[in-house]
Amino acid sequence: MIDLTIPPPKPKAIGDAWKNFQGNVIPADAPPVQAREMRRAYYAGASVAISAIVNIGEGAPINRQVRIEALLAELTEFAALAQAGKA
Repeated sequence: MIDLTIPPPKPKAIGDAWKNFQGNVIPADAPPVQAREMRRAYYAGASVAISAIVNIGEGAPINRQVRIEALLAELTEFAALAQAGKA
């Protein structure tokens, strides 16, 4: 017998996170172009993050640790600059 039930939609982690970000960060009266460009930048950032995670697996374990530490240092540096109003 053929199963004709429709499976529930798969969660979209990036899309769900975007909706949360959009609701908390983008003003409700923001022009459409601002919302569109922010969404594009958000997804571009997610793409880069996924690529960075995938590339961590290459090489020896010590190299993976160094890559992870470099990524965390870069994010920490950006957060400090943003907090100081310089990013």
